[in-house]
Amino acid sequence: MITVFIDDSGTAPGHKVAIAAGMIVESSRVKSLDREFVDLGQEEGFSYFHTSECVAGNKESEFSEWDSGKRQRVCSRIRQIAMRYGVSACSIAIDRNLYDEVVPVHMRNEGGKFHYTWAVGYLVEMLDHWAKRQGLNTPSEYIFDWMGGNKRNAAKKEIEAVMAKAEERRPGHYKGHYAFGRSKDTPGLQCAVILAWSCYQFALSKLTNTPPKEIGVDGFLDFDGHRPKGIKWLLAIVQTREQLENWVIEKLRET
Repeated sequence: MITVFIDDSGTAPGHKVAIAAGMIVESSRVKSLDREFVDLGQEEGFSYFHTSECVAGNKESEFSEWDSGKRQRVCSRIRQIAMRYGVSACSIAIDRNLYDEVVPVHMRNEGGKFHYTWAVGYLVEMLDHWAKRQGLNTPSEYIFDWMGGNKRNAAKKEIEAVMAKAEERRPGHYKGHYAFGRSKDTPGLQCAVILAWSCYQFALSKLTNTPPKEIGVDGFLDFDGHRPKGIKWLLAIVQTREQLENWVIEKLRET
């Protein structure tokens, strides 16, 4: 069995790009990942790794006194853990304004109010295709970042709707096979966060010409260049206008 840790980045109102990323881990190796991550935290002096706070050196965080060398070193070591335990990874990014321009209003209403909902839905389809190519017939387990305990939380309900649609597409593979975990208690999610953040930096530079942060460049190059046994580890999609328009056409044909 496999466990997929899923994180999103760029979902705040002021962000121009929305992204969802998933890291695939053999379920039998999750505990080993957890132990190695906790050991790293004890060695380097952190209890919960929050990528953006670390990179920014947030004064209210446990990274406030870290110099740039330590921030780069720890980020690199966490990426190595992610790639050591991750079987594969993928991400999907969209320009939020382009999405609003290209996708018809009725499709946006059906798909949910949050841009990352679309990204998560696309990501889940990508993961499904990956599992089929690997000949995996047993359901995967999906772990999403915690969205609070309120069952009426709009963002959480949209993720649940995405998984309900996936269940319709492939019965027995999604219902009861996903959960929301607290990132601070789930090292796999913290690895997924640095993956999503690195892919977000790359997507931001491609879609908005915004210079990425240096650690973001290093991170994306690490992930993108990783090729265990000659097989590319990361599939990072940055949705272009043409691709998004083709997606709309395809979905309209299905209805």
